[in-house]
Amino acid sequence: MIKIPLPDWHPEKWQYYEHTKVKHELLRKYLKGWISILGGYHERICYFDCFAGRGEYTKNGETIEGSPIIALKLAKKMKKYYGEFLITLIEKDKDNFENLKQKIEEEGKEDKIHIYFYNASFSEVVGEIMEYLEEKNSQLYPSFFFIDPFGFSDVPSDLVAKILSYRKTEIFFTFMARDINRFLNSEKHENALSMLYWNDEWKKAIRERDRETALVKLYEKQLKEFGNAKYILPFKVCMDQIRQTVYYLIHASNHFKAYKLMKDIAYKQSDGRFGFFGPDDNTRSLLQFRDPVDYIKEYLLENFSGQEIIMSKLMENYYVNTPYIKSDIWRALQKLQEDRIIKITGLGSRGGYRKNAVITIP
Repeated sequence: MIKIPLPDWHPEKWQYYEHTKVKHELLRKYLKGWISILGGYHERICYFDCFAGRGEYTKNGETIEGSPIIALKLAKKMKKYYGEFLITLIEKDKDNFENLKQKIEEEGKEDKIHIYFYNASFSEVVGEIMEYLEEKNSQLYPSFFFIDPFGFSDVPSDLVAKILSYRKTEIFFTFMARDINRFLNSEKHENALSMLYWNDEWKKAIRERDRETALVKLYEKQLKEFGNAKYILPFKVCMDQIRQTVYYLIHASNHFKAYKLMKDIAYKQSDGRFGFFGPDDNTRSLLQFRDPVDYIKEYLLENFSGQEIIMSKLMENYYVNTPYIKSDIWRALQKLQEDRIIKITGLGSRGGYRKNAVITIP
C-alpha cells in the first residue's frame, strides 16, 4: 500500500517534539547573540525564515511558538541593539500562511521592526531577491537565513551559494539526512537530490556502508567548494525515543565570530557532543573521556612545532580543527606554559592573554 505524504498544513506535522525544542533552543540562543553583535555594528539587520510554517506547534493541547514568533519576540526584547530589524517570512502552504499571519498580528509590532510576508516558495522569493541584488550590483544587509524544510526538494544549491556569496550572510539549515538516505535509490527523487547538491556526486553514497555520514560530509564539502562557505558546523539531531537520526542542523557562515558563537552554544547545549541523541541518552562524548591538555598538546606539537604563532590565529585554528572551545583551549595553553612545553609572551592587564600574544613552540 502506497503511503500518501501528508500536506504541510496537516496537524500531525505540527506536533511539538523534543528534537524540535532542541532546534528552537539553538536558534533562540544564537539569534540572541547574533542580534547583539551585528546590531551593534550595523544599523539594519535581516532575519529570513524561509519555511516559516504556521507560527505554532501543539503538544498535549498546549500551543508552542514556532521560529517566526521566537525571532519576533527576541527582536522586540532586544530593540536597543539595532536601528532596524527586517523579518522576511516565507511560507508556500496557503493554510499555514494565513495562520502564520494571524499569529504575528497577535504578537503585535514595533516601530523598528518591519515584517514582510510571502505566500510562495523559498526558491521563488529568495531567488528574486538575489536576482534584484545582482542587477543593482547591491550588497545584502547582514542576514541570517533559517532554512527549515520538511523535506529536501526546494533548497537548490545554486541559491544557497548565492546567499553565502555575500560576506555578511549565514544559513542555519535543517538537512534532512534521514529522508535523503531513505530516498537515495528512488528515481522519483533524483532531480531533487541533484538540485540539493552541486553535482551528481551524491550517487556515490549509495555504495557507502555509512550512507548518512557520507551524505552529510559531502554536503559540507560542497558547501565549502561551491557554496562559498568558509566555516561549517553540523549538529546531529535524533528522534525522541530511539537513537535514529532525523536531521542535521548545519550552520554555514563566512566569519569566524559567527562560527565561534554557534560552536560555543552547541557545545554547551549538548555537553560537548554536538548533537541530541534522545532525552534519556546518558552516553558521554569522547571529549569527556580525554583531558583537552593532552589532545591540544599533541595537536600543537604536530602542527606548529618550531614555529611562533599569534594567539588569535591559534585560537581560530583550534576552534575549527579540534572539538574544543575557548575555555578548554585556554586551560590547556596555561598548563603547557606552566610545564615549559610552550612559551607565551603578551599578558593582558588582568593576567589573561592578549589576542596578539605570541606563542613559541619548540
